[in-house]
Amino acid sequence: MTDAPTGTLTLVFTDIQGSTALWERLGDDFGLALQQHDALVRAALVEHGGYEVKTEGDAFMVAFDGARAAIEFCLDAQRRLHAAEWADSLLAQPECAAEGGFRGVRVRMGVHTGEPACRPDPNTGRMDYFGPMVNRAARVEAAAHGGQIVVSAAAWSTSGLGEAPVGLAVKDLGLHALKGLSEPEHLRQLLPRGLDGRTFPAPRTVERRRTNLVPMARSFVGRQQEQRDVLALFDDGRRLVTLLGPGGTGKTALARRIAGALLPRLAGGAWFCDLSEARTRSAIHADVAGVLDVPLGTSDAQERLGNAIRGRGPMLLLLDNVEQVVEDAAAVVGAWQDRAPQAIFLVTSRTPLHLASEQLVPIDPLPTEAAVKLFVDRAQQVKPGFRLSGDARADVLAIVRELDGLPLAIELAAARVRMLPPRTIRARLKRRFDLLKGSRRDVSDRQATLRGAIDGSWDLLGEPERAGLAQCSVFAGSFSLEAAEAVLDLGEDGPWPMDAVEALVDQSLVRMAIDPGDGEPRYELLSSIRAYADEKLDADARAGAEARHAGWFATLGDADRLGELYGPDEEPRFAELVRDRENLLVAVDRAADLGLGESAAGAARAVAAIVEVRGPVRTGVDLLERVLAVPDLGEGDRASVVRTRAMLARDLLPADEVAGWLEEALTGARAAGERGVEADTLRDLGILRRRQGRLDEAEDLLQQAEALHRRLGARARAALDVESRASLAWTNRKVFDAERLFEQALGELRGVRSRRGEGIVLANLGTLRLQQHRLDDAEADLREALVAVGAAAYHGPEAYVLASLATLARRRGQLDEAARFAEEALRRTRVLGDRRREGQALATAGTIDLARGRAEPARTRFDAALVVFRELGDLRSEAVALGNLGRAWLKLGVAEQAEEAFRRAVILAEAGSWEAIEGAFRGALGEALAQQGRSADAFEQLRRGEILLREAARPAELGWLLARRARLQARGGEMEQAETTLSELETLAERTASGPGSELMQAVEEIREALENELD
Repeated sequence: MTDAPTGTLTLVFTDIQGSTALWERLGDDFGLALQQHDALVRAALVEHGGYEVKTEGDAFMVAFDGARAAIEFCLDAQRRLHAAEWADSLLAQPECAAEGGFRGVRVRMGVHTGEPACRPDPNTGRMDYFGPMVNRAARVEAAAHGGQIVVSAAAWSTSGLGEAPVGLAVKDLGLHALKGLSEPEHLRQLLPRGLDGRTFPAPRTVERRRTNLVPMARSFVGRQQEQRDVLALFDDGRRLVTLLGPGGTGKTALARRIAGALLPRLAGGAWFCDLSEARTRSAIHADVAGVLDVPLGTSDAQERLGNAIRGRGPMLLLLDNVEQVVEDAAAVVGAWQDRAPQAIFLVTSRTPLHLASEQLVPIDPLPTEAAVKLFVDRAQQVKPGFRLSGDARADVLAIVRELDGLPLAIELAAARVRMLPPRTIRARLKRRFDLLKGSRRDVSDRQATLRGAIDGSWDLLGEPERAGLAQCSVFAGSFSLEAAEAVLDLGEDGPWPMDAVEALVDQSLVRMAIDPGDGEPRYELLSSIRAYADEKLDADARAGAEARHAGWFATLGDADRLGELYGPDEEPRFAELVRDRENLLVAVDRAADLGLGESAAGAARAVAAIVEVRGPVRTGVDLLERVLAVPDLGEGDRASVVRTRAMLARDLLPADEVAGWLEEALTGARAAGERGVEADTLRDLGILRRRQGRLDEAEDLLQQAEALHRRLGARARAALDVESRASLAWTNRKVFDAERLFEQALGELRGVRSRRGEGIVLANLGTLRLQQHRLDDAEADLREALVAVGAAAYHGPEAYVLASLATLARRRGQLDEAARFAEEALRRTRVLGDRRREGQALATAGTIDLARGRAEPARTRFDAALVVFRELGDLRSEAVALGNLGRAWLKLGVAEQAEEAFRRAVILAEAGSWEAIEGAFRGALGEALAQQGRSADAFEQLRRGEILLREAARPAELGWLLARRARLQARGGEMEQAETTLSELETLAERTASGPGSELMQAVEEIREALENELD
C-alpha cells in the first residue's frame, strides 16, 4: 500500500460531470457504471503510486509525492475511461455519447501542488488534508469540464514536463479568478495525445477576467491592514488611491495583491502597467496602450486610451512607479478619470500626484513581527533548513530593527543566509550597501540592491533638495522644523529649509509625523536613507552641519530653559528633551570632537536633565566627564558641568569624591559670576553634608542656597531649598519643624504650578507621617505623590514613594501588596541606575521578606544593600542595613551573628547622633543578648533604647521594643511586669495602628497568647 505523502505534495480532485442527472435517468445501470469508473480510476492510481485520500459519491481525492506522477495518473485515467466498454444504456445518454473525442462518463480533473495541513481521519485512520492549499486544489478541479484535466501554476512548474512534452497536449488557459480566493490562478489544460481533439468552453471560474496580472512568484507577508484599508477606500467610492512610500517598502507587491483581490469584482478586469522606464507623457501612453492592447495610430493617444478604458466598464488600472514622471501621470490620470467614470486607478509612487481626487495611503516599513516573518520566509527560500531559534532569534530581531522594517532591505539581508549566519549579517550591517545586494536576474536594478532602490529617489532631486537630504543625515532620530531651519544651510539663493524639507517629505525620503504631545510635526529619516545621505555629505559640508547641529541642541541646556522644568511648562519642556534625547547625545560627542566646549556643555546639561529623571544615571556622568576633557571649556561652563556631574553621581559614587567635585564647582561658579550655578551647588553640597552627618554645615549651606535663589527670582528652586531644609530638620529629629517646612515648600511649589516639585515634597511628607505612624495621612500624601511624579515617569521619586507604600502596607499587615510595591520600587531604581535608591529598595524588600517569614532571602537582600551603602560612604543607611541584617540573623536563629550586626549598627548610629536608629537597634540587640541567656545585658540595652525612642518620638519602633521587653519579662517569669508592659504596648498600638491586621496589633495578640500559655 502506498504511504500517505506529507509536506509539499500534489492533490488531484476528480468527479463525473452530470452524475446527478445520470442517476435519475439510469438508476441501477448508472450504479454499475459508477463501479466500473471507480475500478478504472483505482487501477490508474495503483499504477502511478497515488494515495487514495477519500471518495464521496462519484468524486475522488488522491495525493501524490510529486506533480509529474499526479499528471501522468490523470492522463492514464482519461485514456482508460475513454477506452472502456461501457453499457449501451450509458452510451445512449447525450453526456456520454461517443463524439468529438469523448466516450463514456466524462470526468473532470484538477491538479494542484502545495503544502497542506495533514491529520489522520479519526474514523478511517487514513491521512486527510486541510487548509488553503486543499481549497485551491478543489477550486482548480471545479474550473474544469467533463473529460478535461486542469492544472495550477504550482503543479505545472514543479512537474518538470516542459512546454512541449511528448505524448501530451498543453493549452495555456490564462489567469482566472477562483471562487472565494483572493489570488487569481494561472490555469493550463492537459490532454493525452489522441484525445487532444476534445474542445471545451471557457473554464468554469467565477467569471473570466481579462487581466495581465500573473501570480506572485514569492509569498506575500504582512500588510493585511493596508490591504483592507485600500479595499475599503474603493468600496467607499474612491477612484484614485496612491500607495506612497520610499523605494523598497513593497508598494508594488502590495498593489498587485490588492489588484488581485479586486479582480473578481471588475467586469473590465485589472491591468498592471510598469512605468519605471517612462520619462514622458508619450511613454506613459505607449506603456498603457501595450498593456491594454490598444493600437494608438495617429489619433490623440490620451483620448483614444480614455475611450478604451471607458469602453471596458468597471476596471482597475494599476500604474506602478510613477515618481519619475509624476506630473505627466497626474495629467493623464486626471483626464482618464473624467472620461471613464467606472474606472478606478491604483498608483504606486514615492511622490503624490497632487490631484484633488487622490487618496494617499502611506506605506510605512513593516512592524517588527511581520518583518521577522518576512526574513524567515526569504531565508528559507535560499536555505530550506533555516530555523529561528536560540541566538538567531535575537540576531534577526536586531537586523530587522536596524533595517527599519524595510522589506527590500530585509529580503536582501535574508538572501545572505545562504552564506552567512544571522550573527555575521548583523555585524556587517555597518556596510549595508555592500552587503545588501541580490543575485536575482528577474528583477530590475532598483530591486536588486538597496543602493539602487535609493538611487532612483536621489536622481529625482534638485541640487538644493540633495544638499538638504545630505545635511539631514546629521540628525539622530527625529527632529523638529525649527531644528531643520537651524541646521540646514542651502545657500543664500537656495530655498527656505522648510520648503526643502517639504519637498523631501513629498519624495518619501523624509518621514513626517505629528507629535501627540504638542501637535507639532516631527521629521526623521529611515536608517538606510540616512546612511545613503551621509555618503553624499562632503567633509566641509559635514563639519558645518555638525557644528550647527551641536549649537542648536546646546540651547536646550540653557539655564533658563532648564529652569522651566519646575513650573507650569515643565511637562512640555521635559517632553521636548525626551524627544531629542538621541540628537542631544550625538551633539555632545560631536561638539567635544570639534572642540566646541560651550555647545558640548549645553547639550550635556540637557542630557543630564533627562537621565536624572529616567536614567541610566551613569550615562549622564560619563557624558559630562567627556565634556570636561574639552580643552577650551569656559570657566562658567566647567563649573556648571562639574556641578551637574556631582548632582548625578551623589547616589552613585562615594560621598567624599562627590563633595570634592561640588567644592570645585562652587569655586568655579563664584569666579565666573554664575550665580545660578552657585546657588544650585550650595543646595547640592548641603544635601551631601546632611548625608555625611555634618548637619550644622548642611544647614548653613542650604540657607545660603535659599537666600541666593530668592535674590535671583528662582521661586521653584528656592522652594526645593526649603524642602531640603525640611529633610535636614527631620534628620535632626525636629519633626514638627520638618513638617512645617515641608508644608511651606509644598505651598510654594503649588504656587508656581510645579507638579514635579510638588510630588517630591509629598513623597517626603508622606514618609515622615509614615514614621509617625499616621498611616491614613501618609497614604493620602504618598498616593498623590505617586500621581504627580508618575506623570513624568520620574523614576527616583517613584521608587521612593513605592518603597514607602510598601512599608505602609507591611505595617498594616498587607504583605502581598507590600511585596508588589517593593519589587516595583526595586525595578525603577535599576532602570534609573541609582545605586543609593537601589540599596534602599533592597532594604525595604528585605523587611517585607522578614515579615513574610522568609529570613534567608531577607538576609541576602540586606547583604546586597550593605554593599551599596558602603560603596557610597552613606553611614546612616549602612547603620540601618546592619540592623536589618541582624534581624535576619535573629530569625535564622544565629544570635551571635545578630549581636555583631546590631553592635556595629549601634556604633555607627551613636557616632552620627541618629537616636531613632540607635534606639531601635539597641532594642534588637537586647533580644539577641536574651537569646544567648544574657538577660541583664539584654534589659540594659532595652532600657537605653526605650529612652532614645521616646525622645525621638518614634512610636512604631518603640512598640517593637516594648514587645521585646514583654516577651523577655514573660520568659523570666516576671508576669506582673510583662502585663504592665503589654498594657502600655496595647495603648500604643491602638493609638497608632490603622487596622486589626497591623504589625503592632499582631505583636500584641502574639504576646497576649504567649502570656496566657505561660500562666496556664
